[in-house]
Amino acid sequence: MRAAALSISLTLRSVSREQASALRQGRINPDEILTPENASYDGSGDVTHLGCGCVLTLVVLFCCVVNVWRLFGWIIAMAVFVVFEIMVIAYAWQIRQANRRTTDIASLDPLLLIPDDAELCLFNWHAFHYLLTGTDWEGDLPNAFLLHGGELLPEQDDMGEYGPPRLVDTAELGPILDAIQTLDLTDAVSRLERATEEHTLHPGTFHQQELANELQALTHLITSAIEQEHSIVISMA
Repeated sequence: MRAAALSISLTLRSVSREQASALRQGRINPDEILTPENASYDGSGDVTHLGCGCVLTLVVLFCCVVNVWRLFGWIIAMAVFVVFEIMVIAYAWQIRQANRRTTDIASLDPLLLIPDDAELCLFNWHAFHYLLTGTDWEGDLPNAFLLHGGELLPEQDDMGEYGPPRLVDTAELGPILDAIQTLDLTDAVSRLERATEEHTLHPGTFHQQELANELQALTHLITSAIEQEHSIVISMA
């Protein structure tokens, strides 16, 4: 995990014992786990675009008939017609993909659903790793939990270049919570700005309030997971 892409984020998801077991066995893909908000998406916006594309296609067909006696007008009309047909096909494909993955919450496997507040997309993950460990990519556990530790989940066909996600068990979350609760952000921004001169840090906002907000969200996620005896899945994307 050495200086990967510059546009990656770290996602943490709180999962139940049943979900953790299914993930360990490879019965479900971590990327398939959805929040209810995403699961209820029905592609209605794409349907609207598809309808507009169909109407415009009919208009173009009419223009083709009217201008058929003019060679130049016929060529222009046909070119526009082809463009709109491509749009229609593209939107139809988007709707199909959305419906394949997110049709109706009631029809989805409960193992694939997680609560709305059980997922956190951490953009300043590398900043927090440095503040916790004093290094850019290394460090000892539990402070280095964002980049190290946990159990590697089974490889799936569609895993990205960052490899499989890691599953951090409930028993490991207590020391992790203690580590992040001792983190002082008083001079975090100046420390991070100095660190970028000597270390390779993934670019973040490096703004005091943004760091505080993400730290608060991270603390809440891990605290809730401990209270519910959940595990945490950590993945890069």
